[in-house]
Amino acid sequence: MNITATINGISLRLIARLLSEVECRQLLAGEMAIAFRNDAALKQIGETSATPAAQLYGAVYLNRVGEIDRAEHLLQPLTSRPGLGARALLTLGGVHLKRGHLGAASIAYEQAARIALDPVTAAQSIRMHGIIIGLRGDHRRALADLERGFLLTRILHPSHPLRLDFFNSIAVELTELGCPDQARRVLAPAIASPFAKVYPEWRETASDERLCRESGAVRVLLPEVTEETASIIQFPQRWQPAEERRLERQFHAMAVVRRADIPTLDTILALGNADSQHVEACRRLLSRTPKPTTA
Repeated sequence: MNITATINGISLRLIARLLSEVECRQLLAGEMAIAFRNDAALKQIGETSATPAAQLYGAVYLNRVGEIDRAEHLLQPLTSRPGLGARALLTLGGVHLKRGHLGAASIAYEQAARIALDPVTAAQSIRMHGIIIGLRGDHRRALADLERGFLLTRILHPSHPLRLDFFNSIAVELTELGCPDQARRVLAPAIASPFAKVYPEWRETASDERLCRESGAVRVLLPEVTEETASIIQFPQRWQPAEERRLERQFHAMAVVRRADIPTLDTILALGNADSQHVEACRRLLSRTPKPTTA
């Protein structure tokens, strides 16, 4: 297995410290299957072995086909498992959402975002939390959550379906806030994408009568997009600068982890489990270490 590869922006080298090689392969295949809505692949992963990772993606498949009781039964033991817990909580939130239990779903998404090892799972969790806020009628707050999660998707290619899914969610909230022109422009890359075939909700958003023009919403949303999509998203309400700085630090820290060598990863993992006194002791030691001099 190529440990220099990444899954959702996090190094396989780090994931391999938490999961077996077989599970790492299942994680890679499962995340790709989720992004491309490949239910057959999810089902196959769930049936091929009895590993916790296989159990997780089998549960994702069951949730997608409506067998939510079986999915929940598989997911509950996995929510505290290192390397898999965030995805399990994200899927469990979907189970609660299908049952109409918005409070339980919101809690699951918050927990998933908090423990996620990779920016993409964190972003998906934040997006779903924002969607629930929107379902409760607070569209400005929902939009702020979506903007917060969108920042973490910069690790993905601009045409990645999980990134485009954010545009759809943002367009929904902009429409509810009475900004149809902005919603149309934000949604355009998603509608023009070949992935729109497996994400029918994108065209459902485009068909909203508030976004339709006389020529028809779909034709309006299909012109070539020449402007960087992120630059045309204008949010009615900005979030606090402190929160923006925190997310920027999280994004750059994850970028450092992806490039780190094994000793650095060992240090990161050790510090992650250390208390504040040990971290402060390391900081003092580093500050006293003399810098090497050149001859």
